[in-house]
Amino acid sequence: MELLDLEYQLVDMNEDDRVIVIQNNMVILNHDREFLKCTEVEGKVQYLFVYDGVKYFLGNDVTEMDNCIRMSVTDIRNMMSYEYAMMISVAMQLARFYEANQYCGKCGSKMQVADNERAMVCECGNRAYPKVAPATITAIIDRATDSILLTKGIHMKDPNSFGLVAGFVEAGETFEECVYREVKEEVNLKIKNLKYYANQPWGFGDNIMIAFTAELDGSNEFVVQESELKKVWWQKRQDIMPVDRPLSVGHKMVQAFRRGEI
Repeated sequence: MELLDLEYQLVDMNEDDRVIVIQNNMVILNHDREFLKCTEVEGKVQYLFVYDGVKYFLGNDVTEMDNCIRMSVTDIRNMMSYEYAMMISVAMQLARFYEANQYCGKCGSKMQVADNERAMVCECGNRAYPKVAPATITAIIDRATDSILLTKGIHMKDPNSFGLVAGFVEAGETFEECVYREVKEEVNLKIKNLKYYANQPWGFGDNIMIAFTAELDGSNEFVVQESELKKVWWQKRQDIMPVDRPLSVGHKMVQAFRRGEI
């Protein structure tokens, strides 16, 4: 994917620009499943980024439109291209930021959009920036059985969905310390050979995911943290279904394991 140019600008829309409309945590597209043209929306918009030479704006306070398609986050993740999904991810994250920071958390006054950076500012001097919460996600591999540990969180509703051991980084904690803590808390396993794999912005949840691989160290008998997970299992390499373009870095690691790359 070509990188988004996220440098903040104070710019006006022109006829070639597009608007990503977010309403009630839904994305509104035109009948061709394309982002709306600037001529198709009325209302307040906020600059987002440039992608492939086109400026994109956020529209979360626009006039209700007819003959449009409304897509949920699940629809986006299952049906749309990686490029579209990541653009919408950023738009959703910034939509939540602007909505949550209309009033100052320090004095209660009305906040204004900053003119020199992506921030909300108050006359009292307080500034609010988009929240980015770091989280780790780890592919735990059992070399003895040629398996990878998969999980199903308590909030996962799709029967075909799965994940990996993951969790938020605590204050004062390194990424590696977070991995060891989360593995112990969620499945009570010992791991070794922890290696950084990649990272991925994940605006659907205001996160940045820091991905690691690790190998099982000792017994593969796990203890499930039932407050977080409803199912945990070891999946053999040959039983993993291929996915052409996995969206999340977690699913990318699973596919890399299937191909014998990790």
